[in-house]
Amino acid sequence: TMLHVLVLRDEECPRCDEVMQQLRSLKSRFPSLHLRERLLDSEPELATRLGVTASPAIVVNHQLAFQGLPDPEMLQ
Repeated sequence: TMLHVLVLRDEECPRCDEVMQQLRSLKSRFPSLHLRERLLDSEPELATRLGVTASPAIVVNHQLAFQGLPDPEMLQ
């Protein structure tokens, strides 16, 4: 099964960059990981539907999984 991971982020967001880096590093362990990132501002409907209140927001298979900075172990 594919793992679709979408990171909704703010433009200037060092934490978001950190999360993207952590997720990219997981790709070798999870070959089915499909990773995308979008700006939160460009996805207002999605953010509202999922109840996103903090950036970065990590959406896994169309479900909101985390908001803010997740623990690296939880990310895995």
